This record gives sequence, structure tokens and C-alpha cells, in this order.
Amino acid sequence: MNEGMGLVDIQAILIQLLKTIDCVLWIHALEHNKLIYINPAYNQIWGEFSGNYEEAFSVYLASIHPEDQESVIRVFNSPFQQNLTHFEYRVFNRDGNLRWIQTKRYPIANESGAIVHVVDVSYDITERKNSQISLEKFRKLFEKLLEAVPVGIFQNDAQGNCIYINQKTCEILDITLQECLGQGWVQRVHPDDLEQVIQSWNKAFSEKTFWQGEYRFLHRNRIIVWVIAQCVFIFNEEGENLGSIGSLTDITNKKELENQLEIANRELEKLVNLDSLTEVYNRRYFNEFLAREWERAKREKKPLSLIMIDVDCFKLYNDNYGHLLGDQALQLVAKSLSKLVHRPADLVARYGGEEFAVVLPYTNLEGAIHVATNITQEIAQLAIPHDYSYVSKYLTLSMGISCLIPNAEQSLETLIHQADCALYQAKRKGRNQIQWHED
Repeated sequence: MNEGMGLVDIQAILIQLLKTIDCVLWIHALEHNKLIYINPAYNQIWGEFSGNYEEAFSVYLASIHPEDQESVIRVFNSPFQQNLTHFEYRVFNRDGNLRWIQTKRYPIANESGAIVHVVDVSYDITERKNSQISLEKFRKLFEKLLEAVPVGIFQNDAQGNCIYINQKTCEILDITLQECLGQGWVQRVHPDDLEQVIQSWNKAFSEKTFWQGEYRFLHRNRIIVWVIAQCVFIFNEEGENLGSIGSLTDITNKKELENQLEIANRELEKLVNLDSLTEVYNRRYFNEFLAREWERAKREKKPLSLIMIDVDCFKLYNDNYGHLLGDQALQLVAKSLSKLVHRPADLVARYGGEEFAVVLPYTNLEGAIHVATNITQEIAQLAIPHDYSYVSKYLTLSMGISCLIPNAEQSLETLIHQADCALYQAKRKGRNQIQWHED
């Protein structure tokens, strides 16, 4: 500051400064509880200042909205308090329009520290307040909308803690807001799904992408409900995470329908692929399966074995015991084959009439002979009477085995032909025996 500037000069500068600011300044002398100064900004709200401070203050008090007058007057009539330095209220301006005013109070003390003056600074905050009111109205409307939508809505903070769920979420999950807040919702996720949910959530967050997942929740009574949840992560311009908001829908009925459809498809698959009498695979599925295993064995250069089986003298059995007992005999044979051929990769099929086939992937000739021998022993133990057989007084089987490591020069028909030829040899040599093709 210029050392040559006097007190009068400083006062003049301050007075000019007070005339230029757009907030209203009131200076009160506490000793006499009088208003001793108002700057020209007063005129913009309450009209031309007449020079009479008492009249100006009366105009000001009269302009205050009736619902706010009591609280404002209480402030002015009370001794200055630190907790009453900031308050907002409504007034009617000189044109009769409603305006929002914010007043801040500042104490001025003398050299001994006693407060002798109070400066009130009043701002017109109508635009800001109207924006706040509009925002609050929108917030309430938005909350009503969230409560009305037929899907669950949830909101998480930047740390992934739940901070809001709507009523529909409470209904779907059988959970209260308090139970869900923070990480409370985690306690109700099905234990078998929790790790997958967390992993997929973290992956979507790290990639800043949309997240979606289907998983199970447990109600209080441990009833399982399926939901599909979708969520978007919110980031500011600097890339900082602000939280997330998402929705969830009850898809329990959909999952039950899918399960029923899967069961129906399995039943249909049985009808299509299984032989209705023996309940082993039928000829159609045998052809598909053997073709796949042939190509797999060719790629992997692994052995593939095939056993062709014929029930000995079965026509005589049917003709003399009848078709009902004949069907029962075939069922017993099929059951025995399924019992012995039980590796997941193996297959038992009814090839046609009284003929069966066994496909043994990754099995060499020695292994296939071992399986065939076990089958012979199992059928012998059944001791199914066959008084009309010219081979034995019990039901017996003839079997032909082939084994190949497929290559480009061979075809699937080679494997089948070799097994057929071996079966023919077993029949020609007296039946009730095992023959195999040897190169």
C-alpha cells in the first residue's frame, strides 16, 4: 500500500468498492441494535434506498416470505452466535417476484475483542436454489420410477459396496435393504456361483466393460432363485471409478423351463438313439459313433477295436420258446454287455435282430479278446436254457473281433468287414467261441 495514502483516501476507496459489488451488505451496530449502512446492491432487490435505514430494514423484513419470517427475525433478535452465521430464506423483490436469499453474518470486534458490529452479506441464490429444487424433484421422481419398474435395481459405490436396492430387488432376493448394504448381499449368493460372479465382475471392471451374469441366490428359507444381473461401471473424465448401477431379473421360471427342455431332449435322444427293446444304442447311433471314433483314432494314431456278436441258434429259441421269452433273452444279453463294457468311451449297440456290436476305442487286440472272454463267461453264468440249440443246452454267443490303427489307406468298412469275417469263422467252426482277424 502507498505509504502516502491517508485514512480518508482508504475510506473513499472502500466506499467505491462497496458500491460495485452485487451482494447486499448490511452493517449493524450492536450497542444500539441499529442498522448503520446498506450498500447500493440493496436497490436491485428491495427498491430505491431512501436514506432511512430503519425504513429500509422494515421493507426488508416485510419482504420475507411468511413461512420464513419467524426464523429470520429470531436470528436478528438474538445475540450473535457462531452457529447462526449462515441461513437461507425467501423474499419477494420490488417487482413481487419470489427470490431465494442466502445471508452470511460476520462479527467485527474492537481492540478488546468485544463484538461491536455485525456485517450481513446477502446473496441472491434463486437460480442455484431453483436448480437444487428441480434436481430434488427429479431425484424423487427418479426414486419413484425405480420403485415402480418391474425389475430389480441396485447401486454400488466405488469400492463395490451396495448402497441402494429398490423394492423389486428386495422381493426377488427375499432380502432387506439393510441386509444387502455393503457386502451383505454376498452372503446370499449360492456358494457354487460366488467365485464365478466375483471373477467375471472383476474382469468387466478391469476392462471397463458392461457386466452380465446368471447366478443363484438363496432365500431365507434356502429356496434357490435364479437371476440375470446386468451392470455398468461409472467413471469420471479422469478415469476414476464412481461406482456402478445395474438391474437384475428373476429368471427362475426360465431356468426351470430350460431344465425341463433338457430332460425332454435327453428323452428324445433316447428315443432316437436307443433300441427300444434292449435299451442299448441302436444301429443308427452305432454308425455315427463308430465313424467319429474312426476319425479320432486316425488323428491320434491309436488302436480301435470292434466286437461283432451273434446269439447262437436264436431263431430256434424264438420258434420254440416264443417271441416273449426271446425278447427277454435279448434283454439279458444286452444287460450283461452293458455291465461289462462300462468305460465312458466304449459303446454297446444292437446291430440288428440277435446281433450286437461293441466298440472299444484305445483298445488293442489283446484287450478286446479279454473283454470278449469276460462276456462269454458272464453269459455262461446266466445259464439261460436253450434245449433246441445244437451247440449247448444253454444260450451261447459267437464273437468276431477286429482291431486296427486307422490310416489314410484304410476305411471304416475294413474294420467292420474284418469283424464280420471273424464272426463268420466263429460260426463256421462250431459257434460258442471267439475268433479274431489277424493280418
